[in-house]
Order: sequence, then structure tokens, then C-alpha cells
Amino acid sequence: MLSSMYSYCLRLCFLVGFYISALAEVSAGAWNLPALEPQIIITSAVTKADTIFDNSRDGISIDSFSKQETRLYSEIGLTNSLMFVGQAGYQSIDFVADGKSVYFKDWDETKLGLQYQVLRKEGLAASLQGSVIFDGGLDDTRLNLGGANNEIELRALYGRSKKLSGEEPEGWVWFYDIQGASRFDLKLNTISRWQVDLTAGVKPSEKWMGLAQIYLSKTESQNTQGTGHAVFFTPSTEQAKAELSFAYQFKPKRYAQIGFVRTVAGRNIVQETGAFFSLWQKF
Repeated sequence: MLSSMYSYCLRLCFLVGFYISALAEVSAGAWNLPALEPQIIITSAVTKADTIFDNSRDGISIDSFSKQETRLYSEIGLTNSLMFVGQAGYQSIDFVADGKSVYFKDWDETKLGLQYQVLRKEGLAASLQGSVIFDGGLDDTRLNLGGANNEIELRALYGRSKKLSGEEPEGWVWFYDIQGASRFDLKLNTISRWQVDLTAGVKPSEKWMGLAQIYLSKTESQNTQGTGHAVFFTPSTEQAKAELSFAYQFKPKRYAQIGFVRTVAGRNIVQETGAFFSLWQKF
């Protein structure tokens, strides 16, 4: 019983590290950057958990789970309608179940893609994004766990913004961003993941910004290739994650952001709670 529970938890831990997005989710909004204008965001996050949601969405206690992650996100305007997007990260996971400890430390997945501005006018933007997701490469021979397969992600983005009151540049501005994405194998035959990202924000001034975000995702069950000839079954997962953050512009074109995140519901996924810190730099 204990060994089967331990094996089950290990597979869930594997899923957390590779099939679920980075803790402090970073993604281009629907508004593309102008041509030749780059932006870089560096995020460090720490989360912990003592519960896993099982296949019935009920909580199961574990000894401990902790995750540390550093992620780099970049976007560069190539033309006024086309933008490069890239993302990479490094993570470590320390997981204890039934008194046994497992430690992972490796590169997370890397994402490279292009975003095309379909529509843009005052207060409204819509874009389409296509990316290649490269395997993070986690490999632990004791557990016969290997990395996820390389994939293609297709994403649609829609955003609105509106000035609430006051005169520029001190007036309040609210905005929201809706994104829907699917991940496929490289032949576009099989969908492995669905995701919806919802963002609402407000800028009371040029220097301050508040964000509330919800991330909903679902992965399909599949047989995953491990080290050597090992193959094991990974169950489908569901996750609802909420994030609240505040950003402050402490220098021109430079923001500092601090936020808190929690997995509020899920299936076959760790219930993470944590905090993150980000630096945004525009050039």
C-alpha cells in the first residue's frame, strides 16, 4: 500500500515538473511590442505543498513538497505585427512521501515561438501565437522517469483596456487579457494539453499596477517514455491556479513585481502555495 502510494505520488511530482506550466506564469499579452523593441522578464518562485489532489479531486496528505524555479521570458518586436517570444527555466523539486525523499534538479521546458498581431486599435488587441516546446530533459534512473516529449503549442490571445478617470498620465486604467492554448505532438495529431489564462488588472498610476490571474489547465493521460525502455502511465490532470500580484516601476522601463499563488482545485496534481518575485526590463 505504501509503495503503491509512493509510486503514485512520484508520478504526480513528475507531472508537476513538466506538464504543468511554470508557477509564476509568464506569457505575452495580446498587445505586440513595436518593431525592434525587446522586453525581458526574470522570475524566481518558491512553493510548498502538503497535499495532492487525487483522481477524485480529493486531497491526500503527503509529508512535504517544495519547488524552486527561476524562469526567463523574452519578447522582441520583429515588425509592427510580428513578435518573437521565448521562455526557459531551471527548477528543483524536493518531494517526500511515506518517509522517502526524492530530489530533482534540472532545466525545465524551453519555448520558442512567434506571435502575429491580427487586430489592434485603441483599447483592443487580438493575436495568434505558435510555439515549439522543447523537452526539459529531466532524467532520474532510480525512478525510470524521463522528460516530456517535444510539442507544438497554438495560442489565441484577446485583450481590452480602458481609461477609467483622470487625465494622462495619472488616470486609472483597467485591462483584461484572455488566452486559450492547446499543445499537440509535433505531427499535430494528438492534443496533450488544454489551457485557459485569464488576467484582469488595473493601473492607478504610471508607476503602480495590480494583477489578478487565473490559470486553468487539463492534460490528457498518456504512456510516458522513461529511461531506457521503461514506459509508465501518467494520468490526466486538471488544475485551477489563482495568482495575485503587484508591480512597481522603480526606474524608467523597469518594473519589480511580487505575487502570491495557490492551486485552488485540481485532479492528480500537487496543491501548491507560494510566492514569486519578478523583474521586468524594457529596452
